[in-house]
Amino acid sequence: MRPFGSHALPDLQAAEEMADWDATVEIVIRQIAGLDTAHVETLWADRQGWAALRHLSRPARAELAADPRRLAGAASRGIGAPCIQQSVSRLLTPLRSVRSLGPRIPW
Repeated sequence: MRPFGSHALPDLQAAEEMADWDATVEIVIRQIAGLDTAHVETLWADRQGWAALRHLSRPARAELAADPRRLAGAASRGIGAPCIQQSVSRLLTPLRSVRSLGPRIPW
């Protein structure tokens, strides 16, 4: 089984090298999450939420490229868990506002 999101790594690398965080968000939303253009446009319309997603997308390539065995070892030792919890919490805040826009987003 190949690592989750590995198919998007080349595009994420190119976006990261250009510091194009809008592209990074779109790559994650479309190529990894599998959402369509309508979902991207809905997220884009929430400028505050989009800004948060841009910030959260910065480590996407590094996190997806990381060796899962190393991450699993760190997690078993309790390393990184608070950071992961904070990231998830920060990610959910803008997504909650998008959910309130209606049934177009299926989560």
